[in-house]
Amino acid sequence: MSASEDYELNSLMIVEDNPDLQEFYTILFETTPWRIISQTDNCLIAKKCYTDIFPKPTIVLIDIELPGCSGFSVARYILKNNPVQKIVFISGKVDLMNDSSIPPDLCTIPRMPKPFHFNDLLDILDKLTSSSQLICS
Repeated sequence: MSASEDYELNSLMIVEDNPDLQEFYTILFETTPWRIISQTDNCLIAKKCYTDIFPKPTIVLIDIELPGCSGFSVARYILKNNPVQKIVFISGKVDLMNDSSIPPDLCTIPRMPKPFHFNDLLDILDKLTSSSQLICS
């Protein structure tokens, strides 16, 4: 099986604890080529879901602040198991989006501050899928 077969094209896993935003993502992504293949609201379930998903999502969107842990721990878990997985951090806490607040091992992961324009998120997703390299924010 080739590496491209290990991923489902234009698929997303979303780790977000806000039910309103989960519904927002569901509705908005219905009108795009992107498909949500997994959506969860906490770290433990996110790690289990990621482990169980096959093929893997093209991109994982992770809220930085989650109940009981940080989205950083979810990202580390995912990257430990799959170093090439593309991830985007999302957070409403501006101070968590600063370079100095992001752990050095995760600083190359793109970030989207909430609130954001949906087209800006789509632009980041398109950039990540059209490039084999991660983009820095």
